[in-house]
Amino acid sequence: MTQQPAKRRQFKPGVGEPSSQVRFYFDDEDATLILPLLPRSAAEATTDEHARAEVNAALAPRRAFVPQSLPTLDASESSKTPPWLVPTLRLRVLPGAWRRRASRRLRLVLMSGGLFVLLLLGLLFSLRSPVPAVVLYQAQSQDYDQSLGGEGLVYPQRQLVLSLPFAGKVDTVLVKVGDSVRAGQAVLRLDPLELSLQLKLAWDELTAAESYLQAVMTSGNSTAVAQARQRYALARSRYETLQARSSSFLAGNCLLAPLSGVVTAVNIVAGQSFSANASLLTISDQSRVVVHAKLPLKALGLIHAGQSAEVFVLAGPTPTLKGTVLTIVPRADPQTDTFEVWVVLDNRSGVLLPGMSVFVRIAVKGSMLGLPRLAVLDLDLAPAVFVVQRQRAYLRSVHVIARSSARVFIDVGLRSGELVVLVGLADLRNGQEVCVVSVEKG
Repeated sequence: MTQQPAKRRQFKPGVGEPSSQVRFYFDDEDATLILPLLPRSAAEATTDEHARAEVNAALAPRRAFVPQSLPTLDASESSKTPPWLVPTLRLRVLPGAWRRRASRRLRLVLMSGGLFVLLLLGLLFSLRSPVPAVVLYQAQSQDYDQSLGGEGLVYPQRQLVLSLPFAGKVDTVLVKVGDSVRAGQAVLRLDPLELSLQLKLAWDELTAAESYLQAVMTSGNSTAVAQARQRYALARSRYETLQARSSSFLAGNCLLAPLSGVVTAVNIVAGQSFSANASLLTISDQSRVVVHAKLPLKALGLIHAGQSAEVFVLAGPTPTLKGTVLTIVPRADPQTDTFEVWVVLDNRSGVLLPGMSVFVRIAVKGSMLGLPRLAVLDLDLAPAVFVVQRQRAYLRSVHVIARSSARVFIDVGLRSGELVVLVGLADLRNGQEVCVVSVEKG
């Protein structure tokens, strides 16, 4: 009969009462494996060996755990009590121990995975860029004073090329290049025979056209009548024009100057014949000149007629002259990205000559939103600023209308009172969160 233990304990080597037998109990079986200690006599060895053989025969398929060191009995205990009467230490080997070991391994794996995830998150957090600290500037309307300049060429304000609507012959040239003439002064004397001949030919042509028209009208042919009327109208127009030009430009067979100025070109000599509408000579009024200046397209909205301008001359007694913007030519030069401005100025002193190169500077004044130059990115090509709204910076394109050495003035793309990043633009991205340190005002 198998003795049931009152209380079962787990075996720990070196702990507990010494016993002559160590018994292992299993939860799923009632069998008990008895391991005796080493006997001290041959008789005891035979008896113990016989008992152990019987038990092992019954439990042959099973294998029990044997501790590395078993407690030993001293001589006094072996003489007093037989081995089979010594109290035994009963050990329980629980099948759940393997499950506990597996759960511990799983916990170790989970803990290792959790530590790896924490390390990865920490690494990502350390690699993430911190929120940049920025200093903002509040855009406000400010007065600006800017000078815009460009090179230009001098042209006379008035210049006429004299010609006649009929052919003729020059008898005498009364002026030369560089002479100053007055309006109504004779510059050429024409051959009176040639002039009379031209007027007579024009009159004869008109008379012939009129006669032909009357003859055709009696025939009743509508097509011929229309052609005759057209011929008559052309002949009459030519004769009237010739007569009017002759009476206005000619006096006593002499060609008169229509304006006061300087003779800049003479294209004929005495005794030379000329054809109708041929250029005879050129008269320029240089008392007032016009400078055609080229200015950058960025200044197009700043220039208007009536603005004062300064004209700088490289040579001459007066290096700086005052002028006024006459007009703006509505055409741009795609090769130089410039537009043309005409500046008119007084030249009665004769400092400026037609064809001379000068430099024009126009002073521009106004009121516009002003920013420090440091707040504007890519100022020359595509100006833009970072506007902060709700602790985030957003990139916005702007139009620069004027600039100085320290400030930039904007007319499109920014409103008064908006906050613009002034310090901290390095590595700033569109839509990035920012930390505002301070706000400056203009």
